[in-house]
Amino acid sequence: MTRPRLSPRTQAWIAIAVTLGIGVLIGMFGTGALAQNRLRNLDDMRRPGGFVEHLSGVIGPRDDAQMDRIRPILEATDRANREIMSGSEEQLRTAFREMVEALVDELDPDQMARLQRFERRPPPPRGVRPGDGQRPPGARPPGGRPPRGGDPSPR
Repeated sequence: MTRPRLSPRTQAWIAIAVTLGIGVLIGMFGTGALAQNRLRNLDDMRRPGGFVEHLSGVIGPRDDAQMDRIRPILEATDRANREIMSGSEEQLRTAFREMVEALVDELDPDQMARLQRFERRPPPPRGVRPGDGQRPPGARPPGGRPPRGGDPSPR
């Protein structure tokens, strides 16, 4: 018994659909990988010394003398960034508390309890990325490469 052959038009539509499906899958996995890499870079910059290390790698100082001149500028910027971030975290907490106080008359006891539980939940630990063995940012995986950016010293 012979099977009926697909028409060239049907074969073309199947090829287009398969190509589209493969493209969607590649896009989904590629986007996830890019986003994870960006988050890893942010985590690396947030750890102590990470901003200076990262920007030193981006700039690529010509020699130790240039690095010695730019390091104080990078360190001062790192300190200023940390002050801004810690101040903004406190401002966010204050704004959230004010919102809760404004909602007291509008929410029933169950809603208020949920909101208060949400407020009290601990923040995710800084520097821990789920799915990578709970390594702190910048830590070398067992037998792995050094953190991205590598050694900021000249070659």
